[in-house]
Amino acid sequence: MNAHTTVKRPISEKIGLCLWPYSQDMNAQIKACHDIGMKYISCGVFLNPPDFSAPSDLFKSTLQLCKAYGMHMMVNFTSFDSNSGFSDDGFKEETQSYYSSDMLEKIKNSCLEIYQVLKGGDVVYEGWNEPNGGFWSPKAYWENQTDPSIVSASTAMEIWLAKQGRNIDQTATFTGPSMFQAPDYDVVYGGGGNNRKYVNMTAQFGLYDVLDAVCIHPYMQQSIENGSPELLLSMGKMKVTNLPLVSNEFGFFVYDKSNGNTSWQGAWNPHTAAALTLRQILIMDLTGYSIIAMYGSGGGAMGVTSNAGNILSTGKAMQWLLAELNGYTLDSKIEVTAHNGYIDDLYVLKYTKDGASNKIVYWTPSRFGESCGTVVDGKFVELFFTDYPQIKEMN
Repeated sequence: MNAHTTVKRPISEKIGLCLWPYSQDMNAQIKACHDIGMKYISCGVFLNPPDFSAPSDLFKSTLQLCKAYGMHMMVNFTSFDSNSGFSDDGFKEETQSYYSSDMLEKIKNSCLEIYQVLKGGDVVYEGWNEPNGGFWSPKAYWENQTDPSIVSASTAMEIWLAKQGRNIDQTATFTGPSMFQAPDYDVVYGGGGNNRKYVNMTAQFGLYDVLDAVCIHPYMQQSIENGSPELLLSMGKMKVTNLPLVSNEFGFFVYDKSNGNTSWQGAWNPHTAAALTLRQILIMDLTGYSIIAMYGSGGGAMGVTSNAGNILSTGKAMQWLLAELNGYTLDSKIEVTAHNGYIDDLYVLKYTKDGASNKIVYWTPSRFGESCGTVVDGKFVELFFTDYPQIKEMN
């Protein structure tokens, strides 16, 4: 176990952002993430058809930028999906994917090239991007999650990436499968436990025997309890492995009144998106994530930074949280009152830091305006709860 897979460490050492290096000023973006207090930058290696060549120079320079700002680099691999001109007609039986055998061979060679270019850089790899979504096969999501032939093929690619990468670079950390949504939160396309079936099959195919951690994209939906991330306490458990969890994507889409844009998961006003983001960071810390990186590309769609590197509303909220909890490690969740579920609860998390006073972070998903008294560190405190996390220092 290395620092990247150590769960019990300061929350300020865990946070990062996923950037799309092909369309952004990476120097400005990485500087903004550094100024927010983040420690990780995640980038997707896009292998562009028809030659699927590796963007080696770009990723080498991005690694150098990360190092210059004292940050760690995370990398996953991806290529075209159904939005890139391919349809169900593009499914290749020979590989159970978008790709012919010749295409897949080119892809693998490019992945090996990236491993060589970044060798020795202490990189965290995240495998192939969302194979249980639309980035391995053009079939419907439920088929990519439940068809044994497709899952076997995509899992074989994930295993190949981990094994080949480890052979080349012993300094790297290997995670996967960068799966879309938490194990039991597959509600986007009708649910039915399809993601759980995917998780179980990947375990049977031996994926978690070759990884250092499990990578998940725990996006929440507005249609489910307004996107309350507390549901991850029941829907986010792997069950099939005790490996730590990491993320390189999640977030809450900020509604833009100027053009009425929205997203598949819904959209929130800036204040609510910021509150939900902070709560999800805290919940992921509570549920065993050793890296908590969110999605940041798309011209500021998640409210973290703009493409020019300006810190936006959610980014400012994260900056406040990380400044308040700089060097602080989660100690425990304090139960302050009876509740009837994860939404009907008062959350009080205790954070500690050597040589400093303890701090408590508290909020509620639903019991707005409730006041509750409790004893923390032998002292009585009365807390007034809102849906936005608040922090109290225990002097």
